[in-house]
Amino acid sequence: FVLIEGGRKCRASRQYGLLWLLTISAERFMPLAPAIEAFADERGGWHSRRARRLARLLNSGVSLPDGLDLCPGLLPPYSVPMIRVGCETGTLAHALRQAATVHNQHEPVWVAINGKMLYLLEVPVFGFLLLLFIMLKIVPSFEKIFKDFGTALPPMTQCLIEIGNITCSYWFFLLPVFLLGPLLLFSAPVRYFVWTSIDLPGMGRFTLRLDSAQVLDTLALVVQQQRPINEGIVAMAQSYPKSHI
Repeated sequence: FVLIEGGRKCRASRQYGLLWLLTISAERFMPLAPAIEAFADERGGWHSRRARRLARLLNSGVSLPDGLDLCPGLLPPYSVPMIRVGCETGTLAHALRQAATVHNQHEPVWVAINGKMLYLLEVPVFGFLLLLFIMLKIVPSFEKIFKDFGTALPPMTQCLIEIGNITCSYWFFLLPVFLLGPLLLFSAPVRYFVWTSIDLPGMGRFTLRLDSAQVLDTLALVVQQQRPINEGIVAMAQSYPKSHI
């Protein structure tokens, strides 16, 4: 988790660094391709290579949203539909500024939530492994010791053994419950590697409000320019990271 979270932080810092660079360049009416090339000179690895490719695409006449679609991962995924709407409505600088500002407001919340979710999910997983060790290693030893002395086990221990035997006999019914914890625990790296285009089963109802806020923020750009709402919806549909949205 530490390695994945460290990689996510590093990737996010580069994404938002480039986003703020594009914001400042657009607000000052500076060409974006040279700014992106300068950003690539300061970075290394695949991020630098994709940034150089984006700069070449812009120099060849490709629009910024189309270039970002061809170079995924350079910017935060939720900023891409807002940028596309900003380009088509003539408010690119404002769209970039809003996309960067929304991140500054949401990032502290997500950092706090991720830490608490990790703790709450690790405790039952660790407790289950501990209980499994006790039932397989400790309890059989106690049974043997009490049997050698001709003494009956306490009723509470006998009840625990019966529960353990039933669990071992019908483990396939409890398997989905045991897998739920690790599934949620690894939701962060799964969403990191596939962006946020996939929701875990049952999580869509919790993230729908976040998508609603993103859609409303993007449509607000269209309304401010007094453009038809349908144009903004069509533009969002081309770049929104979640296909069902």
